[in-house]
Amino acid sequence: MNMLVRWTWVALLAAAALAASALSWAKLTRFEQPEAVLRVMPWHPEALLESAEASRSEREVPTRDLVIAGRQMLRMAPLLDAPLVYLGFDKAAAGDNAAAHEAFLAVATRQPRNIAALSWLATEAARTRDFERAASLLDQLSRVDPERNDLYAAALASITADPIGAEVFARALDGDSPLAVTATEKLIAVSGDTDFLMRAALQSPRLQQRLIDRIVNERGLEAAFIAWLSFLPSVEAENLSWPFDPAFVGLDAPAPFNWQVLSDAERLKEGGLLVRYAGRGKPIFLRQVMLLGPGTYRFAAEMDGELSETGGGFRWRVKCLPGETELATVPVSSLARTLATQSATFEVPVSACPTQMLSLEGAPGALTTRARATVRRVTIRPIETGAR
Repeated sequence: MNMLVRWTWVALLAAAALAASALSWAKLTRFEQPEAVLRVMPWHPEALLESAEASRSEREVPTRDLVIAGRQMLRMAPLLDAPLVYLGFDKAAAGDNAAAHEAFLAVATRQPRNIAALSWLATEAARTRDFERAASLLDQLSRVDPERNDLYAAALASITADPIGAEVFARALDGDSPLAVTATEKLIAVSGDTDFLMRAALQSPRLQQRLIDRIVNERGLEAAFIAWLSFLPSVEAENLSWPFDPAFVGLDAPAPFNWQVLSDAERLKEGGLLVRYAGRGKPIFLRQVMLLGPGTYRFAAEMDGELSETGGGFRWRVKCLPGETELATVPVSSLARTLATQSATFEVPVSACPTQMLSLEGAPGALTTRARATVRRVTIRPIETGAR
């Protein structure tokens, strides 16, 4: 089943599901026994509609009897849109798309919020490759019926299988369409069109993060890093050094090649990172994946804070990925309000260490004592062998 056929199926499913739900095209006075009302007032439009809807809900499409009942309703209440919905589905079931289109267009003209009509018209627009109209109708549906936004987003996402549809989708995304953003999230999970996904992900950091996560899972860290670089402004890409965002000012780029701030840690408005440790366990407060080449490096972290020598503290760790071979451990067992530098020298081997993980974690002490630290800056600089 190709994507365009699947799109049509999804949209028809939306129309069928919504048309089968509680009446969306009219506010009715509910009758316990509409047949009794009709015996006294056979012309009563609300009772006719209530009775017809009960009959319609038992069938996949309206029968000819319902179409005839609909005509009677229209005579009694010319502004009702439900009878035209019956007619539209009846014509569509008979294969007369032109007549069905005319009926559903009349419904949408009378009631622009009619979900069944909008769904069918969107489906028909996609079938005829009028993707501009299909996208517009789906956007309208997402506003009218936000509870089924995921369904409309899936339908919009699938028009990208057609080159014309992909261009329409891109324009919707460039126009900040909320539905297009939701649809892109779905595409990032399944689409194999990397060029399109990279272009789409430029719209927001959230989309970039989802795409990078997928590439990490499917192709590994090095492939993800190449994609990650393309999201950086040219100046930042040209001057890239590790760790990225050394002063925690909140540079806009996805993890894992930017800081992933975890529990009990928060960025400060003026820059830096505040970390609170309860003194128990070995929680990871932040981490970042780096791509340091083979060689010798000096790690330095400028920190201040409060901790007890016998209580919980912190430690920085640098490990190889994959394999998690330890390259450096920097214990932080003494901090004061005065800024101090925690440092160590380590070496990245020539082989089996293409990427590295830098992390800050808790280190429990003899006593369970709370600790607090503020990380002002972290740097890693290459040094020549023998210059330690």
